[in-house]
This record gives sequence, structure tokens and C-alpha cells, in this order.
Amino acid sequence: MKQIILDDCVARMAEMEESSVDAVVCDPPYGLKFMGKEFDDLGHGEQQEVWHKKWFAQAFRVLKPGGHLLAFGGARTYHRLAAAAEDVGFEIRDQIMWIYGSGFPKSLDVSKAIDKAAGVEREVVGTYTARGFSETSPTGDGRNQWAAGEVVNKEGRRTVPTTDEAKQWDGWGTALKPAHEPCVLARKPFKGTVANNVLEHGVGGINIDECRVEGAYSSVTKPNGGKTTLGYMNDDGWQPTKEDFPANIKGRFPANIILTHHPECEYSDTKVEDWKCHPDCPVRMMDGQSGVLKSGKLEPYHKRKSKERTTYSAHSTSNTTDVSTGGTSGGASRFFYCAKASKKERTCAKTVENKHPTVKPLALMRYLCRLVTPPNGIVLDPFAGSGSTCIAAMQEGFNFIGIEKEEEYYNIAEQRIQYFYEEMQRPKEEKKKRA
Repeated sequence: MKQIILDDCVARMAEMEESSVDAVVCDPPYGLKFMGKEFDDLGHGEQQEVWHKKWFAQAFRVLKPGGHLLAFGGARTYHRLAAAAEDVGFEIRDQIMWIYGSGFPKSLDVSKAIDKAAGVEREVVGTYTARGFSETSPTGDGRNQWAAGEVVNKEGRRTVPTTDEAKQWDGWGTALKPAHEPCVLARKPFKGTVANNVLEHGVGGINIDECRVEGAYSSVTKPNGGKTTLGYMNDDGWQPTKEDFPANIKGRFPANIILTHHPECEYSDTKVEDWKCHPDCPVRMMDGQSGVLKSGKLEPYHKRKSKERTTYSAHSTSNTTDVSTGGTSGGASRFFYCAKASKKERTCAKTVENKHPTVKPLALMRYLCRLVTPPNGIVLDPFAGSGSTCIAAMQEGFNFIGIEKEEEYYNIAEQRIQYFYEEMQRPKEEKKKRA
């Protein structure tokens, strides 16, 4: 089942069969009146909880017992979202924090507001480039003295206070730069044990091994002897895959923090060391603050003082693999999954003009769908928007049901889903040529 539906999600979900979907993964309105969009106006305070309860109640009904729900919220309104989910019966399991570097502050310049109220003109001392740097400085020495990411006024001019009161409040604002979005992880309650529920309904757990954080692999023995590491080709042409590694050293345990590189970061397909991160990249910031960290090594069984065997495989209770895990080093960001959004995702290689204001990265949504959806399961997105969740589910091999009430976005979603479906059908050789 793969379908996108033009309808109100509450009305459509009310027509769906009870306990018929495996997971709900969505990005509902945040109630911030973002960009003046009508769909993001949910009222104030408790009015937002009332609004969320309507669709949560239907999502709860159509989810299988033990099925998970993932729903994004705004930093200022998330508490209304989470409370509404809990009130309709969901069990709040966790909060996932998506951290990114591309947000821009909507901060009122207090000093400018004071001068404006006084009816005085401010002295212009410089201008801004696209990145928020000044082309001239107050001292006239030509140095860039304004911080990157600073709020740029409509004229693109840098001004200094005029009145004494404005000078006193120079540098003050009213808001922080947005750099994260919380996501509630909830589960529909069930009777009995998790083990019984996953056997009966096929849901209830989260897919740990398939969502482990890549890049933290140990060495593994090659077929012809010696050691190698995942991702590195050997002189003899043999390159290991995840399947060549014991299960619980195939990467770090997935965390409730997800990092996304800044859109202007320059990536290398070969070495992490060759990445060039934007100054506002959260990965760069985290690693800069943490410094180089080292994790400990696990010695082979025959060298351990304690002869307790460690079960490396999730499928065996008698694994005696004599393997040592070398300690890894690097910044703190290596503990978390890093999603990267393609620049072509929004426009589908320029075939679709996507005007939706809040498009989530496909890599992020693929990861979340994979985290809570069983093989061949159905992912429901009641707020499909431009179709990112549906595309992500399709790319992961899941079925999907997307519901979108805005016809403009529904049409975009249809075209994007069709585009990515056709891309999936193309031979690998043809995809390389197109890239």
C-alpha cells in the first residue's frame, strides 16, 4: 500500500480500519504561525492541545498495539504536543532532539526599536554580505567585525545607535537562534509482554541494529588473515561490510540526539577528516567543545583478566568470537547519527518547484521510519506536506499512507513521490550518469 490522499487527516483516519498501521511518523504544524501560514495557526495555549488531541485520538486508534508514533514539534510549543499525546493514551517513551545549523533568528533589535520609537535616524556605518558580514567597519580599517549569522535588516545596512537610551541597549535582542526541533517518541500501550506483542502484532520494539551510528566500527579479520576496518578497501581488493562484524560492534547504540550538518558544509565521500564544516555547523561546534575523545578497547577473550565471555551476536547466545575492539577517537559528534539533506531533494532535480516552507531532510526521515517500522510495515503520515516522509518510507522498503489537506502541497507531494519512485527503478549505471 503506497498512497497519498488529499483530505483532512482527522476525517480520513476516522474511516481507516482500527489497528491497521505499524507506525506514525509525521511533522504536524507547530502552532507558531510560521511565515504567516494559516495551517500553522493552532490558537494559543490549551487551544493547541485541543487541536492536537483530535488527530492524536485517530492516530492512536489506527495504530497497532505497541506501534510507535514520532511527531516533531516546535521548541516553544512542544509541551502542548507531548501533553496531548499523553492525554489521549500514548505512552511517552522519549524525546528525540534534532539539532541543525541552518536556523535563522527572528530577534527584535531592542536598540533599533528604541531609536525608531524616538523618531530618529541611525548612522549607517557599513553593509552586509549575504552571510551577514560587514563590508566596512566603524573604525575604517576594512576588517569584518560583525558576527556571522547576525540579523540583517531589509536595507542590508549596519547602523549604530543615536539616542542615549538606544546606546544603553545596543546589542540586546528578544530571541535566540533556532537550532533544534524536538520530536516526541510515543507508543500505543499493549497487554502482556513486549515479546508476546511483537510476535502477535509485529510491533513494540525499535530497530536498534539497523539504526546504529555508523563510523564507530572495530577491525575485523579478513578471509586471508590480517585486520581491516569497515569502509576501507584493502590491497587485495576485499572490503568488509556490516555483516562481517559482530552485531553489537556494528556502530554505536542509537541516541536520542540527531545531528545534521549545516547545508553549506563540504563533504568528502572518503574521509571524515576531509570534511570542511561551516562555522555554524553543530557537528563542528560539538567537536570543538568536546575536543578529542577516546573510547576504551575490549581485549580478546584469552587476554582478559575476567574470563566472562561477551555475546557479540544478537542471534547467538554462545558466540565465542575472539575479537578485540580497538578504541576509537574523535569529537563527541561521532556518538550521534548525522543526517545530510541533499540540495536536490526539495526540487527533485529541478522538475518540481517545492514551495513548502518546512521540508525535512530525507535522510532524517528515512532514519526515523527505519527506527520504528517493521519490515514491510505501513508508515502513516497524517501531515504529508510535500511528501518527504512518504518518500523516505518508500526508499526504506516500507508501505505508506500520506494525508495532506492543502491541494498545493498535495500536488507537489504526488510529483515528488513519482520522481523518487522512478529514480529507484533506474539502473545504477544510469543513476551515476545523471548524477
